[in-house]
Amino acid sequence: MRTPSKDENGMRESTNYEDIRYEVEDGRARITLARPKTHNAMTPRLLEELEHALWEADADCAVHSVILRGEGVSFCSGYDLAALGGEKRPGHRTGRTHDDDIWLIEQNNRRIRALWEMHKPSIAQVHGNCLAGGTDLARWAPCPTTSGCTIAARSGRSGCSSPETPSLARTPRRSAW
Repeated sequence: MRTPSKDENGMRESTNYEDIRYEVEDGRARITLARPKTHNAMTPRLLEELEHALWEADADCAVHSVILRGEGVSFCSGYDLAALGGEKRPGHRTGRTHDDDIWLIEQNNRRIRALWEMHKPSIAQVHGNCLAGGTDLARWAPCPTTSGCTIAARSGRSGCSSPETPSLARTPRRSAW
């Protein structure tokens, strides 16, 4: 269990996360993807930490909304292909077959779906690049915002729409909700 602590500004934060930062201030939980050297590429650990932080925020009565953002010049560059599949163990999925790839995508999407399934509103504060799997994060947040960003998904995929919001793929470069 990760216990939030307070910093010198009185913000509550969890210090046990490695790939994200979790802070609570004035009723808002801010979850920051904190891998700027990789443009916040998603790893299995980042997704595990993100899912935990989302449910932590959902359970916290002091939190009224969640803001998801990226550290550095990009919101999220997608999946970190070097880390995809996590630790390779004999007899476990490796991501090397089509079936393994589908299984890994489903596992990752289950974690990301917490943005949509939690009871509190979530906002994806998109800036810089939002590419490939990063569009999944923007898609599942019911309230995405964009600012001077480039959003790209594989062709034939809406990438950035949810049942409640229009597709970000059709959003003008400098617009916001």
